[in-house]
Amino acid sequence: MRRSAAARAALAVAILIPVVALAAVVGLSTGAGALSLRDALHGREPDATVLFRLRVPRVLLAAEVGAALSVAGVALQALLRNPLADPFVFGLSGGAAIGIAIVTVASGSAIGAAAASAASFA
Repeated sequence: MRRSAAARAALAVAILIPVVALAAVVGLSTGAGALSLRDALHGREPDATVLFRLRVPRVLLAAEVGAALSVAGVALQALLRNPLADPFVFGLSGGAAIGIAIVTVASGSAIGAAAASAASFA
């Protein structure tokens, strides 16, 4: 019995939502120091500060970057009409590496992360 595309998509979403939730919990509970999630959620310092100023933004940024990369990959595959397309096929990875290399050599020293990111898009 073959499943329809909608049924397969619903099954994938039903499986991936708990996986993403588990990854978020693991991301919130791991770090350089031990953290009591119970104390942090009740607003007790310094656990609340570590959780809400460091770990929550880290987890949210990771989710946002992952979503952006997946959208970029789908857009690249749709534009090329090739389900196997990736940045290496189109030459995007090589161009980004050359941009960073040129800026690093031209600056004469190590540059900041923001400048390196900007150079990869130039």
